[in-house]
Amino acid sequence: MSEVAESILFIPLVANLAPIAWFAGVPLHIPTLDAIFLAALGHVKGVFMKDYPEISDEDSPIEVENPVENRTYGTKHAMLFSGGVDAYATFFRHREEGLDLISIRGADIPIEDVTQWQRLIGLNAREPLLRTHSKQYIAANLRDFYTYRVTILIPTKAWWGTVQHGLALNALVAPLAYVRGYSKLYIASSYTKSIEIAWGSTPEIDNSISWAGCSVEHDGYELQRIDKIGLIISKTNASQKKVNLRVCYSELNHGLNCSKCEKCFRTMLGVSLFGADPDEYGFDVEHGVYKSMIDMLSSGFKSAGSRYFWWELSERMRLVGLSGPHLLGTIMEYQALERSLKYELDQPIQATGLGSFKLALMERFPKVFSMYLKVRRKLS
Repeated sequence: MSEVAESILFIPLVANLAPIAWFAGVPLHIPTLDAIFLAALGHVKGVFMKDYPEISDEDSPIEVENPVENRTYGTKHAMLFSGGVDAYATFFRHREEGLDLISIRGADIPIEDVTQWQRLIGLNAREPLLRTHSKQYIAANLRDFYTYRVTILIPTKAWWGTVQHGLALNALVAPLAYVRGYSKLYIASSYTKSIEIAWGSTPEIDNSISWAGCSVEHDGYELQRIDKIGLIISKTNASQKKVNLRVCYSELNHGLNCSKCEKCFRTMLGVSLFGADPDEYGFDVEHGVYKSMIDMLSSGFKSAGSRYFWWELSERMRLVGLSGPHLLGTIMEYQALERSLKYELDQPIQATGLGSFKLALMERFPKVFSMYLKVRRKLS
């Protein structure tokens, strides 16, 4: 850290404070900041102002006493790497660039969860296809340093996903980029232009971010999630080396993936629809998984994003037809799932209070939520 200019060291903090200042309508005073990043913040703010007209440019200026024109001349490329479908798709699209793989503790893995973090480090070290790539790790309390009251600033109440995470995750790399000489940082897309939801990581936001000699690129926006799964299967088949996908954020997860939650189900189904065995990609398929999927779908979709991803799967099922793979169960069970999915896709989104309750518990009472997780895991 002693090698990094102070104007660069301020970037991660400012990236997390700036949106709070914008939405709260207060100025932000900073001793020094990289001048390129300061300009980038102006562009990002403009993107948010289009979706949130309540943001006032006059009420929330960023005032920097000493903006610095830093210059670096590195040529390395890097990417934010979680080990999920989006991340692996970006990895395979750019692996020939000799990417550094950057994983962040404090994002999807809570900073205090030592077990999951060590599991991730071990997984990255063991993957044959990642062996030649440098792994970099950053720990940051970027989801814990503010109070739950930031949620009242936006209608969705989901500050991390709706506002914070794109700018925060990219900017967190700035000091490392300064030392390692990165000229480009990739962040994998979550969605495509086909689905319009409020989200904190989009091409408009991410591609606006830069500092010193490094720019950010939002990658894979033109690909649906099902396309990314197909790309991963194709690349691993070609190399004859599988990868373990880490997609599960369930509190009931004791290993890499719980193989029982909504996200696990749709990833397992997607992998099987390309003729691959989910057991070879980090999942543990149990008997009767098609029925479990049907039971889960019967409760309805909880968000537009979830419904869109299942619509992609339905389209893939229609494309492969009955000649497609049925690696998760019998053909009759597969057909039953297909019928159930088609029916549920025509139903309205069934929003429930459970997700809001868990979010409120996690944000307002983090220690209580930690105890809740321990109890859930013991009972599961």
